[in-house]
Amino acid sequence: MPGLRALLVVLAVTGLAAAQPVAAAERQVADRVFLVSDAKARFVQFQMIVLAGCADEAGNDCRGIAHYLEHLVLVGRNAEHRDTALRFFSDGSSNGWTTSRITGYVHRYPADAPDAADRLDRLFAFYAARLGGFEITPQDALRERNVVLQEYNWRVGANPFSPVWQEVDRFLYPDHPLGQWTIGTPATISALTSDDGRGFLAAWYRRSNVYFIVTGPVEEDLLRRTAAKYLAPLDPALPPARPWLGRRPNLAPARMVFLREDQRIAAVTVTVSRAIAFADQDPVKTLAARALIAQFLSSKLSGSPHSRLVEQDAVAATIRNVTFERVMDGVLQVGLTAVPEPDVARERLAEALRTYLRELAVQGIDEAMLDRLKRRYAMRHKTELDDPQTAPARLISWLGHPLPYERLAELAPAVASIRPEEVNALLRATTAEGREATVIFAPTGTQ
Repeated sequence: MPGLRALLVVLAVTGLAAAQPVAAAERQVADRVFLVSDAKARFVQFQMIVLAGCADEAGNDCRGIAHYLEHLVLVGRNAEHRDTALRFFSDGSSNGWTTSRITGYVHRYPADAPDAADRLDRLFAFYAARLGGFEITPQDALRERNVVLQEYNWRVGANPFSPVWQEVDRFLYPDHPLGQWTIGTPATISALTSDDGRGFLAAWYRRSNVYFIVTGPVEEDLLRRTAAKYLAPLDPALPPARPWLGRRPNLAPARMVFLREDQRIAAVTVTVSRAIAFADQDPVKTLAARALIAQFLSSKLSGSPHSRLVEQDAVAATIRNVTFERVMDGVLQVGLTAVPEPDVARERLAEALRTYLRELAVQGIDEAMLDRLKRRYAMRHKTELDDPQTAPARLISWLGHPLPYERLAELAPAVASIRPEEVNALLRATTAEGREATVIFAPTGTQ
């Protein structure tokens, strides 16, 4: 990616071959360990990314095992760290997160710590060992299961929005992990055991299925040596196949309205969300078209949702959210969320959102507008590449698709070269029959 100032170096965990000459500052030596060099960073950030989430649980049924395992790894008292991972460094921070596709662990510590090199060593030692198993007492495992239940009650049970979105996801993607939530349900969480976590770890926590990303003022040679020390001896066996990635959800045409009125809701919002199948022949080209379409939908440019629904038709007070995502091979999700004007019925706004999406798909985006969107994309892309702190999120997002790291460099050129007919073909795909959810949230007693 020309113009990349943040040094993103991919270091080998085995072989550790010399870097290949490249024109840009980004150099790939092998795989599995990345350095995002940032001389000005006040903290070093260490991340381990596992290419597995709740969708990879047995039967592709999200019971919450992947998320529970994240907790067990962070709180278990293992030989490499007798205290819990969450308290690795008194002046740092630790956390974890789990999605349907990925599990991540992140630690931060001051870059100027006198023992900074030793801290990097300790983190690699800890996570290299976790690729072989973990230890936890029955008491700690039970406590963490209760913590997960509390998290569910906080995120879902006590939230007027979350239960509805759970229903929406199940409707859009029936009988598929895309329609399930990572955390599981109270019943499945209550049944989890540490052995469930061990089984998931044995299948997916492997050297061949994880990436390490280190960001900050870290010497490349130090990271290279440390990675080789702990990761090279590990078993290189591949993880199991992920058949759910090739199994599309049942998108048989259906429509449903979801209404939630609650006194805790401050304002009316209306969402129209559609999931449809499409011919995904080149994922990079699809993502390039998607980037420009999503940028247009989020803008205030002529013809955008804001321009049409807020300024021209005056049916919406604001556009709250837009969605245009390639959620997996051959599946798109597109949606708009808006707040109606005070005198506009929510059903009228819902129909206006549907009409807008339908008409945009037919009319498309003209060449002049597409050129303008490309210029905006190029400016934002350069700004992001000039900021080392944005590199990890961009990289993790790409790996989560999942797509090979080597193809990430193709995205920006694909955006620059994509033709109007290619972008508009993806827009037209959204007119296909599929699943459509209309979601209305409103304060109690509103019409």
